Amino acid sequence: MGQLISGVAHELNNPLTAILGYSQLLTSSGQMGQQGIEYADKLYKQAQRTHRIVQNLLSFARQHKPERVRQE
Repeated sequence: MGQLISGVAHELNNPLTAILGYSQLLTSSGQMGQQGIEYADKLYKQAQRTHRIVQNLLSFARQHKPERVRQE
């Protein structure tokens, strides 16, 4: 299960990185009107939110199952 989650998370990170980068470029380009800047900013914020979800999935995938340890 952890390997599946990890694989999906990494596959999501690739396009997500592009979305984050290009939305920042759009905002800072100076070639967009106010509404375009607002849209790019919303896009960036939602991409950040998605990035946090992916990071949480990766953290979950790395957790180890609890093991019973025999105490003597």
